[in-house]
Amino acid sequence: MNTTNRFKEIVGIIGGMGPDATNYFTQLLVSHCQPYTKKDQDHIPFFVYNNPQIPDRSEFILGQSIERPIPELIRSGKLLIKMG
Repeated sequence: MNTTNRFKEIVGIIGGMGPDATNYFTQLLVSHCQPYTKKDQDHIPFFVYNNPQIPDRSEFILGQSIERPIPELIRSGKLLIKMG
């Protein structure tokens, strides 16, 4: 059995800023790769960190909230880096 992974990197996705949107995005990622795959092992490896604790970006941009989303986005990104 050949277990060699042809991908050198793992994609990291920060999700949870709309959990349904995160699910939709991962479905799109898998379905758009489908024409280029012959078996499950040909798909792109990825981690999804579904973090619904990120403060609302839209409210912040519109001035309706003073809670900044950037610190939590950075923390989420660092967590993905630790995961590889």
